[in-house]
Amino acid sequence: MIKSQIIMALASTLLLTSSIVCAEATKTDKSSSVFHYEPFAIGYWQNFKNSATSAMRLIDLPDQYNVVTIAFASVSPNGNVKFTLQGPPYKAMPDGLARFKDDIKTLQHHGVKVILSLGGMNSYFRVDDEKKANNFLLSLEKIIDEYGFNGVDYDLEGDLNRTITNHLLDVTRTLLSDFSQKGKHLFITLAPEAIDVNWQISQGKYDPLISEDLIDAVSVQLYNTSCKRSFKPRSPCYSPGTQDFIVSQADSTIQTWRKRGIKNPESLYVVGLAATKKAANSGYASPDVVKNAIKCLKTGTQCASYKPTKTYPELGGIMMWSVNWDAKNNYKFLNELSD
Repeated sequence: MIKSQIIMALASTLLLTSSIVCAEATKTDKSSSVFHYEPFAIGYWQNFKNSATSAMRLIDLPDQYNVVTIAFASVSPNGNVKFTLQGPPYKAMPDGLARFKDDIKTLQHHGVKVILSLGGMNSYFRVDDEKKANNFLLSLEKIIDEYGFNGVDYDLEGDLNRTITNHLLDVTRTLLSDFSQKGKHLFITLAPEAIDVNWQISQGKYDPLISEDLIDAVSVQLYNTSCKRSFKPRSPCYSPGTQDFIVSQADSTIQTWRKRGIKNPESLYVVGLAATKKAANSGYASPDVVKNAIKCLKTGTQCASYKPTKTYPELGGIMMWSVNWDAKNNYKFLNELSD
């Protein structure tokens, strides 16, 4: 169960040190912060059944996570957002919905942000006109109010063209403004696939959203992808699941963001990981590989063949897909990272 104590975001492993602490320990209210300089330990909780399914209440999650992302809400063709609680054990409880909402409050009381992810692999959406954008905004605001979510994660794995991006920009600005007037800062994250922040294309699909300084964290999925080159000339193609892949992709994206004028690029970048080999089709990296990669990025030591352009002591943190897959494996990934 979430405890009233210091939340160590993967402790010495990720060098995310004691800056991650729960609200009770610090006696401060983080709800008004933009969070740019706090390392994140983000875990996705599956609101659906698959082979990783376990009866996991939110209050049973390990203390290391300071952001819990509920995956997923769906978006209809007309832009309306819909969230139906499906994840066990809540679905089977007579009072499951009430328990779920209470558990969200419990996590929040201990300084954990609980946000709602939109999209995912099976829910492509196209907010490509004003009517859809308005439906999207109004329905999303109702869900945030009903459940008390701290914010929203955009997990857009389909097409993201300029028209959709412009509408999402307008929606996100309005969303932040509306809740700011209620005294609440919304926490907004992105979860792009590796190819969608690729410096080899003219502009990463998410860059217009990121460059407007509306986003608190970008969890780049460094799995389910093919080999990728770095931004350095004559770069080899690094294989997913290796230390060089993690370091080269983070370095290349952060440097490209910096050149494009994106603010605080290293603190925005969150390393997205698969918790087990079964959690992704490819790209699983063992805890030892991840530990060395993070240390290389943050301190310039423990590097393999790829050396980052500079060190990133304020690297945004890690994201794990998913807490359910890790629980299925007795939290072996999380525990080994925390050693």
